[in-house]
Amino acid sequence: MTGRPLWTQWLTGDVTVRSAILVRLVALFMAGNALVFVAGRFASIWQPFALYAVMVVQTAAVVTGWRRKGMAAAPYTLELVTGMGLLLVNGLIASDADARTWELFTYPYTVMITFSAGLLCRTLAASWVLGVCWLGCYVAVLLTHGTSLPDALAGTPTYLANPVIGWLSARVFRRDLRELDAARSAAVVRAAELAAQRVRARSAWALHDRVLQTLETLARGTQVTDPALRDRVVTEAAWLRAFVESDGARQEHDLTLGLDTAARMARAAGLAVEVNYAAFLTDEGVPRLPGPQRVALVEATHEALEAMAGGCREAVVQARRSDGGVVVSVLGRCEPGVLLDTEAVEKHLAQAGGRVVVADPTPYLELWVPGG
Repeated sequence: MTGRPLWTQWLTGDVTVRSAILVRLVALFMAGNALVFVAGRFASIWQPFALYAVMVVQTAAVVTGWRRKGMAAAPYTLELVTGMGLLLVNGLIASDADARTWELFTYPYTVMITFSAGLLCRTLAASWVLGVCWLGCYVAVLLTHGTSLPDALAGTPTYLANPVIGWLSARVFRRDLRELDAARSAAVVRAAELAAQRVRARSAWALHDRVLQTLETLARGTQVTDPALRDRVVTEAAWLRAFVESDGARQEHDLTLGLDTAARMARAAGLAVEVNYAAFLTDEGVPRLPGPQRVALVEATHEALEAMAGGCREAVVQARRSDGGVVVSVLGRCEPGVLLDTEAVEKHLAQAGGRVVVADPTPYLELWVPGG
């Protein structure tokens, strides 16, 4: 397997770093091209090449720092000081006649890298400081070579504009990267949720076709003669039906699904049950009861409905918030004189810190647990 070319490894990193490196390399290339044509104009040919060597070393140091530690404050300081020094030294070794030609080859170089240096800036003020300092050095060089102040200022607007443009570009880059990372994370989470939903859907259909229909057939038929076993089949079939028709992963944590399951089990035993939890259809939504309280309330409701199944025709179950908790009222329409055994109901609620209020003549029960 072949690795990536060495030259492309210098372009790794986020888009801000890559942009800064590319601008930096282009500026260095332009200065080198100009130097080939103007080096002979200096008193010594080694003077401009020494300055160019400083540019190369500076660029290597800055780019290495970017790749290792990101665009930190240290390269910003190096850019500011070195850029000012290059302009001043280049002005000292240039002749008066050529101060406004390519002999001042550090001028286009510094103008270009003001953009990449502006990418380093975290604040608008820092970008202005960079531009003003380099502008001041450039104007000072031209003034020492006899250029008038208006003419010297004519070439300076880019020193102020480029760092600000670089700073604005970096802000946009960083914002877009944050949004892209957030969108990528959301897409990964959504893909995982969809995959889980597909798995649950396949599992639910498999349970429906292979298990649930068999259980419901046994619950309705006469093949199971043992009363206890028949009750267990009816109970499990009702639970499995609720699981298949709802989000199985949510069923164990949702009070309304638990109440629906208890109602299904009671209907399988012959009791017509109506469940009403319209009071939860508000901004607060379904109460998120702690596990013990939710289980206790569902089990107590199941026990109450099971106790009514023997002598009642219909029952109405209503759930709502009340008294810092959740109350489930169970109203039965039964034959006169029907008495309910509420011992199991009271036991379940007591274990969760709840209570039950019973009005036997109706019969009517209020099952309450704290929380939610």
